[in-house]
Amino acid sequence: MLEFAKNELKLSNEDEQMSEDIIDILKVLSKQEHTNFSINYLLGKLNRLCHYQPLSPLTGREEEWNLIEEGLWQNNRCPSVFKRVINGEERSYDIDSIYFCEPDTDAYYTTNRYREYITFPYFPVTRRIKLHYPSSEKDISEQMKEKTYDIV
Repeated sequence: MLEFAKNELKLSNEDEQMSEDIIDILKVLSKQEHTNFSINYLLGKLNRLCHYQPLSPLTGREEEWNLIEEGLWQNNRCPSVFKRVINGEERSYDIDSIYFCEPDTDAYYTTNRYREYITFPYFPVTRRIKLHYPSSEKDISEQMKEKTYDIV
């Protein structure tokens, strides 16, 4: 695995420091003698942890929240999850739950023009949505309501 990785990193013209960091991690992994199944399992967990995503569902309990400003809390287990008081009612949402893509582009983005509210327990998952119409022509909320999009 190490020789393969070194060769691939060299062929890809990867930055020297980044290549060294990758090789260091691969040295540790190669000593652990993972199977194809166990390395995929490990990488899935590691990916979530590196992106500050929880490994078990959020509960929504009081100890999971940090007050950011009056009426706005951020989840301390998943920093993309917020709770806000709207018309006297607490509503929670995940700003990373949906990434949108306009037609004729491959660039994905998040937006505060559309929110899906969540309930607890909640396990954060990101969806990628390819809109059928540019958001300048047809509002994202309208497209989501009419289901004029594709899940990528």
